[in-house]
Amino acid sequence: MRLSRRVIQDDTLPSTLRYVGGIDVAYAKGISIGVAVVLNFSSLSLVESKTSYVETRFPYVPTLLSFREIPPAFTAISKLTIEPDVFLVDGHGVAHPCRFGFATHLGVITDIPTIGVAKNRLCGEVQLPRKDAWARLTDKGDTIGAVVTTKEGSKPVYISVGHKVSLERAVEVVAQCTRDYRIPEPTRKAHIIATEGRRELGSQSGFECFVSSSVSQRPYRQPSQSRSRHERGTTDLNPQLGKIINKIKDESLRNKILRLIEDPTIKIAGKTYAGMPLDVAPAGMSRHHSYAGGFLEHVVSVAEIALKLCDVIRRVYHGKVDRDLVLSGVILHDLFKVLTYESKEDGGYQVTPLAERIDHLTLAVSELVRRGFPLDLIHIVCAHHGGQAGPVWPRTIEALVCHLADLTDSRLNGEVLRAARYLSRQATGEELGRIDSKEAFGIVHSKVDEGWEGVTEAVEKIRKERREAT
Repeated sequence: MRLSRRVIQDDTLPSTLRYVGGIDVAYAKGISIGVAVVLNFSSLSLVESKTSYVETRFPYVPTLLSFREIPPAFTAISKLTIEPDVFLVDGHGVAHPCRFGFATHLGVITDIPTIGVAKNRLCGEVQLPRKDAWARLTDKGDTIGAVVTTKEGSKPVYISVGHKVSLERAVEVVAQCTRDYRIPEPTRKAHIIATEGRRELGSQSGFECFVSSSVSQRPYRQPSQSRSRHERGTTDLNPQLGKIINKIKDESLRNKILRLIEDPTIKIAGKTYAGMPLDVAPAGMSRHHSYAGGFLEHVVSVAEIALKLCDVIRRVYHGKVDRDLVLSGVILHDLFKVLTYESKEDGGYQVTPLAERIDHLTLAVSELVRRGFPLDLIHIVCAHHGGQAGPVWPRTIEALVCHLADLTDSRLNGEVLRAARYLSRQATGEELGRIDSKEAFGIVHSKVDEGWEGVTEAVEKIRKERREAT
């Protein structure tokens, strides 16, 4: 392959890394889901995440997977505003029969250093390493990678040069990016987001209008060259969120929301505060939607409930309701929560230093006023908790609809999570830990359908899947 001649296997990384990226790709219903994440290298905290949805056009051919995975990965990378020092890629680099795997291909066309981190061996021979040691992976007399045991008792990972990095430095970087799991944090976090995207696509239909059908082969785009999301349209959004935004008929209002979704930050005394990426943020710390992806799940569910209430008002009560305001309020009501939560090492969440001084509603109202949003929409956001829990009572039909929809979904999700935790504890005598809505509903259904034995089996299945994921 001509491109393989352009691979650089010398170390070009800076002595001190600032940002490290992760790449993963998943598939659902003929759609390729590419995820690019950027982590702070020293803390391994998530700084930025972008997801792309691209039509899958290349068939599954085991040794030619890069041609299938480059389009979604490249599209996701092109959206990033922060260029990492190196990308860890879920796939092989030169540890490939053609010495040109996914990680190498991606590195060459973006001209960004890449490291291949694969879970299975594609070619070559090796003796399994001891803990904290690594063995060379060789093929036809060439050293093509390293076999490293990153977690005691787990299978090794296969590390290889992607582009513009030496094998020794690649092993060192992967080791520094590995915490409690077999897989290093950058690719692990990208995998979690990609899996969530696959789950969402698998549970819906009619998402084709949000999928990019082609990828232009342009170089990595620096922040100054990036187009804002409202200029690109909703094809770059999470499909379900994009579908909600597209239902807003008022073009001016829709574009205001798109601009805010693109940049949900706030400036205070010259300092810019940014929060967790929307696609991995929770909607709460403990009571409801307190898991990765909970924020978007909550917004989608509240939107569905709110639209049903609008139908009831019109068809049953012969009343009027502004659906644009309702949908806008649903999208914005919890948006600034992403600035108030941050991840903890144990997988839970804690409030940010900003949230210790200002709550998310105050942040939202100040920013909505600054950006010139309509007063009736700002009122919806202010009143969505109701008068007892929030600063004001709902004073319009639209505000009442959003309040009731938010309350219903929060209670529904919170009660099911609480019930699932209780059932798990009663059946096994142990806490299951943080669970998402799919797991919670599965546990509750198992109790109804199969009794306590069903709960035990459901809990053990969840634990097994978590062990295998690590």
